[in-house]
Amino acid sequence: MGRSRAAANNNSMSDRLYPLDELRGESSASIEDAVNRALGRVGTAVKDLNWFQLIETRGLVDNGKVKRWLVRIKVGFTAKP
Repeated sequence: MGRSRAAANNNSMSDRLYPLDELRGESSASIEDAVNRALGRVGTAVKDLNWFQLIETRGLVDNGKVKRWLVRIKVGFTAKP
């Protein structure tokens, strides 16, 4: 993650470059819905989206029940040369 793009391109294991972006999503329905909402924000703008990693999960509680789910994810996509 601290490597430069040039260093990543010289990796003998792969010729691909996977930039990372961090996104946030929220939903009153579920964690999965919150993730899908976050992914929906970049899905149309970023082609070749490959994976995501759930970094943080939080919830807002109201009267002892979960009112909203909040997630923070990292997404990776294949960069075009």
